[in-house]
Amino acid sequence: MKNIFILFTLLLAVAPTFASDWDALRRARQEFADEDEDGADLCADTLAAIGDHADLFLVLGKADPNVFQHLWDSTPFQTFLTDTERPVVGEYPEDDPEAIKDYLDLRLPEFNAGRELEKKQAASLKESMILRGAKPGRKGGYAALAALSAENRDRLLAAHPYAQGTPGMEQAEALVAKLGLLYTHNAPRAVQTPKYSLLSSAALAGLGFPGGLNTSEFNRWLKSDEGVFFFVDPYVERSSGRLVASQANAARQRYGEYQFELDSKYADKRAWISLYVMDVDELIAFAKVVHPKQYQDIVTLLNETYHYDFEARRSMPFEELMEFANGGPPEKAWEFVRRTRGLEPKLLDLRHSLHRLDFSPADFRMVIRQTLLCQLNSMRLNQPPQFSRAVEILAEGDAREFRRLLNDEVFTILGIPNEYELKVPVAVPVQGMRVSAQP
Repeated sequence: MKNIFILFTLLLAVAPTFASDWDALRRARQEFADEDEDGADLCADTLAAIGDHADLFLVLGKADPNVFQHLWDSTPFQTFLTDTERPVVGEYPEDDPEAIKDYLDLRLPEFNAGRELEKKQAASLKESMILRGAKPGRKGGYAALAALSAENRDRLLAAHPYAQGTPGMEQAEALVAKLGLLYTHNAPRAVQTPKYSLLSSAALAGLGFPGGLNTSEFNRWLKSDEGVFFFVDPYVERSSGRLVASQANAARQRYGEYQFELDSKYADKRAWISLYVMDVDELIAFAKVVHPKQYQDIVTLLNETYHYDFEARRSMPFEELMEFANGGPPEKAWEFVRRTRGLEPKLLDLRHSLHRLDFSPADFRMVIRQTLLCQLNSMRLNQPPQFSRAVEILAEGDAREFRRLLNDEVFTILGIPNEYELKVPVAVPVQGMRVSAQP
């Protein structure tokens, strides 16, 4: 209890007095205590001494009372001590928390907005695209994304043309013009005033931290650990200014109950949108879209080898999959599937096909808007009652009705999944973030 008091007292002296920051820190401290009371006391002492860096710790992910010990023992931190010839006091982070503060003061500016971060982002994006089967050639990362996105956009829209200014579509066009995209990043704790960039799992690991939730072997195989992820939620803006958003993905709560929003202008410049694939079961489900025969082969192999019926899942796919992997953390599911005889080549083929649903944010908005307008115009000509109802949903419907409309008249029509993720390579600087909120 003494250490808890020390933590609170010191942080009051160094941290801005924003209630939600303070409440979040108190909750974080309790999480550590629930996990490991002794370790939490040591972690609290270190956290108190690093001052403003405490808010970085609040968004690292799950409560880990050994996070600073992990950093202390890491190669990057030990290299810092050697290179700077900095003497340390003691053998543990709580003995010399100033050393950690000095290290973070030196390293965190690498992820601030500027040319250096942009170069890292472009290089990471290009590597990810190549891994996913794209062929960018000599183009830079964002130029290659623009070309690939335009190709994917044109392929999807080829069978769904629409001419703006079509008579009888005036109201529908005005409503669809207010259709946009929200980008939300769920976190375990609220930070009212972010002071540091939001780092990818790979960037956190590169600093010496344990990494975020997307640091499993599957994420590294897919290179998705190098992105900061946001859920993609289509919305329509009402005349009152209120946004009605379609939240298709139910998995967001696993990452935390608080949300950061990405600034849409920053997203248009530095982000890309792709199919939501965080775990191996979602990669398998993707096969249904691009390789139906391979999908059936994979499902059959899992069933024959483990009596695991992929299509008869009752709950979260990973939860049921782990029953067949004899328990353990979700990361084990990837190794379990990967070792199944004959599956790895099929999984590689799937990875190489993912680029077919990679987009710039602007092109993804265009795909949704044009497909919806094409469908609405067809309704107007052939099914006037359905057209009137669809326009009514856009103007006044609730989130569930809006989501169903998009599912039926956009994603199902295009023959593509309805869950997508937006990624910013490497890190999101403070300028690209909006304050966190509880959904």
